[in-house]
Amino acid sequence: MHKLIKKYQNKNSFKKLNKILKKSRMEILLLLLLFIAFFLSGILFNKLLLLRGGSEVEIQAENSKQTEDLTVIQNKVLKDKYVFKIKWGDLGRKMLEDGVIDKVKLSQAIT
Repeated sequence: MHKLIKKYQNKNSFKKLNKILKKSRMEILLLLLLFIAFFLSGILFNKLLLLRGGSEVEIQAENSKQTEDLTVIQNKVLKDKYVFKIKWGDLGRKMLEDGVIDKVKLSQAIT
């Protein structure tokens, strides 16, 4: 700021400097007003969505009902117990021999 004042020593230059500063203040003010307008429009948009979609209690009740419906469907489709007839054989020993499983890290993880 002081450099600008030194640069514009004569009267005409002060007028130019004053115009520049006024223009800068106007730009800052406009940006501030624009920011406030966006902020308030976001709040308004959020409120409109809540009014349009119903209250949070109604939304939670709907979600609860959907969860109950899903549970009923799962109980009809899924069995209580699944049994897989898989024989591992010597797979663990082979994985240890091939280095797929680190025996030290496995024993540390188990104990």
